[in-house]
Amino acid sequence: MQHIIILSTKSSGSTALQNYFKLNFGFNTVKYTKHQEEETLYWTKVASVLEMPQTPMYRSEVPFTQREAIKELNHFFSKNDLEHICCKKDTTEKQFQEFYYELIKANKGKFIEKSPHHLYNESDLLLIRNFRKRYKNEIEFTIFGLTRHPQAVLYSAWKRWNFLPSKFQLEWDKSYRNLLEWKNELKIILVKYEDMIKHPKTIEEAVSGLDKNAEKFKFRLSSMEKWKVDKKYGFNLQSDIVDLAKNLGY
Repeated sequence: MQHIIILSTKSSGSTALQNYFKLNFGFNTVKYTKHQEEETLYWTKVASVLEMPQTPMYRSEVPFTQREAIKELNHFFSKNDLEHICCKKDTTEKQFQEFYYELIKANKGKFIEKSPHHLYNESDLLLIRNFRKRYKNEIEFTIFGLTRHPQAVLYSAWKRWNFLPSKFQLEWDKSYRNLLEWKNELKIILVKYEDMIKHPKTIEEAVSGLDKNAEKFKFRLSSMEKWKVDKKYGFNLQSDIVDLAKNLGY
């Protein structure tokens, strides 16, 4: 079985990366989720059920209450042909791992999921690490850490959802500090959005045993540096975020 996880913030190009593998290489996403673009927020909700620490995200329902997380996970399972699964307050981390394993199997053992939420809270990363460690001999994991110039991320979120760059930059900062801290532990493959859309072969080489069955999706170069030419956008990053961006190659 194969499982690709894409860790990033919102507006970093994770949908494009997910679609690249889904439409060209036959990876599957969930049949149903209440969230956008096949995001499940699975480990975020598991962290809520297990009452693990989570920090609220900017303009997000994360973290869920334990009650909300249980209700939403059970609805999610039932809608994805896993009606026999039922989580409760006393469901253990080990059981949640088994549920997710079943989810991968239900998606023909070739499952991809992007999440612009899991990188922000270390509880989610810990859960992913433990799942990977348990099933490392049964599942071939690829975890991409997708980066993009912070100004491009903030600009996109400002245009799409009217996010305040001054607020959202803090989420970008914390997320990518976590990325660097967990890079070795999770064996994260760093991918720059700007390189990915120009040279997609580099990301293909990171996943073994790929068999391209179509050429349905191609990356677009048009969204590269719109933040530089929009006169209505004149935000300046905090100095520490500029330094972090430099560490990521920007």
